Amino acid sequence: MRTDNRLRKYVLSAALVLALLAGAAAWGGTASDSDAVTIMVMNGNDSGPNSLRDALSSANNGDTIIFHPSVTVIALTSGEISFSQTNITIDGGSGVTITNPGLGFRILDSTATTGALTLKGLIVENGYSIIGAGGGVRTYSQITIENCTFRDNTTSNSYNGGAVFGGSNVTMTDCTFTGNSAGWSGGAVFSLGRITMTDCTFTGNSAAKDGGAVFGGNVTMTDCTFTGNSAADEGGGAVHMRGGGRITMTNCGFWDNTSKSGTIDVDGRITADNTTFFANIITGAGGGVVKAEGSITLRHCTFTNNKMTSSSAYNAVGHSVSVQNCLMTKDGLTGNSNGAISGTGNKLGTGTDNYAAWFGTNTFTDNYVLPLRGIADGATVILGLEKDAAGNTRGNAGDPCLYGAVELPAGGGSTEGGASGGGGGSMLLIGIAAAVIAGLAAAVLVLYKKGKLTRNV
Repeated sequence: MRTDNRLRKYVLSAALVLALLAGAAAWGGTASDSDAVTIMVMNGNDSGPNSLRDALSSANNGDTIIFHPSVTVIALTSGEISFSQTNITIDGGSGVTITNPGLGFRILDSTATTGALTLKGLIVENGYSIIGAGGGVRTYSQITIENCTFRDNTTSNSYNGGAVFGGSNVTMTDCTFTGNSAGWSGGAVFSLGRITMTDCTFTGNSAAKDGGAVFGGNVTMTDCTFTGNSAADEGGGAVHMRGGGRITMTNCGFWDNTSKSGTIDVDGRITADNTTFFANIITGAGGGVVKAEGSITLRHCTFTNNKMTSSSAYNAVGHSVSVQNCLMTKDGLTGNSNGAISGTGNKLGTGTDNYAAWFGTNTFTDNYVLPLRGIADGATVILGLEKDAAGNTRGNAGDPCLYGAVELPAGGGSTEGGASGGGGGSMLLIGIAAAVIAGLAAAVLVLYKKGKLTRNV
C-alpha cells in the first residue's frame, strides 16, 4: 500500500511538471500550425479591416482563410497580395472571384519555400505579371489547388506560368484553366517539381515558347481534357516536360492543340492509357502527336484526324514505341510524307511512299481496324464521348461507329474500342466459372483434412 501511494505521488508530480512546462511554452513560444485558426473575410475591399489582404497579413502558419457568404468578388487595385506564412489555406467555398481590373500585377504571391499553399473554390482572373513568373499565383512551396478556375491570366516577356507558377510540386483536382498565356513556357501551369492533376480542363491556353497548357517535371494526369491550346515556338501544344522524367495519362482527351513538334512533347518517357488524340496540329517537320526522347507506351488509345502543315509528321515519335489495342489513322496527316508511328530509324511513310507499316523496334499488339463497334450494353463512355471522332452519334452494341469508340466496359476494367464484341463477355463467364470451381475445390480439401469426408481405397 505504501509503495502504491509513493508511486501515485510521483506520477502526479510528473504530470504537474509537464503541465507547467506546456503552459510556459504556450505563453512564451511562437505560433505554430497547432495554433491555427480560421479567419473570415467580411468584405470585398482591396485592403483595410476584414479584407482578404488584411486577413493574410495577420494570419499565422497553418491558418485557414474563409469568406462571408456576402463576399463573392474581390477586385484588387493596389497591387498583388504577398504573404510568407506556411501551410496557408484559402477556401472560397462555392466560389469567390479574385480579379485584377486591367492592372499590371499578379493576384497572389506566396514567398514561403516550405510547407504547402492550398487554394479551394477560387476564381482567379486577369492577373498580369510584368516582371516574374506566375500571372495568377506564384509560390515556391508545394501547392494544392481544388475546384478552382483560372482564366485570362498572363505573364509578359520571357516569364513562365501564365496562371500558376510552382517552385515545387503542384497538385490539382477539378480545376479549369481558360485563356491563360505565358511569355515563355507553361501557358497555364509551370512547375519546377512534380505535377499531379485529376479531372482538370485546359482550354485556349498558350505559350510563346513551349508547353501551351502545362510545363513541368514528372506529370501524372487522370480524366483531364486539353482543347485548343498552343505552343508557338517549340513543342508541347498541350504539355511539355524536360528533365528526363515521365508523363503518365489515363482517360484523357486532346483536341485541336497546336505546336511545332508535339501535342505531348517530353525529354523522357510517355505512357498513355485510354486516351484520345483528335484533330491536333503539328507545324514542324518530324514532329508527332506524342513525341518522346525515351520510350512511348500506348494502350487502348485513339489517334485520328490529327494534321500536319509541314513535310512529315506522325502519331507517335519515340526512341521505341509499344502499341496495344489502339486505333490509329493517318488520314489527317497530309503532305509529302506521313505515317502513324516513328521510332528511331523507323517510319511509316517516307518521301512519296505510304507504307502500311515498318515495325523495326516498335511493338504492336492486337490493334483494331475500322469500323469500330458502338457502345456495348452497360458500358460507360469515358470523357463524355457520346459521339465518335467523325461526329457520329454512338449507339448500342453492334451499331456502326466510324472511329474513336473508346469505352469503359460494364463492371470496370480496361477501355477498348473493339472491331468485334462478345469476346469480353465470354472471358468474364469463363473467369467466374473458374473462380467457382476453385472455391468448391478448396472447400472439399478443408472438409477432407478435418475428417468430414472419407475416400474409398
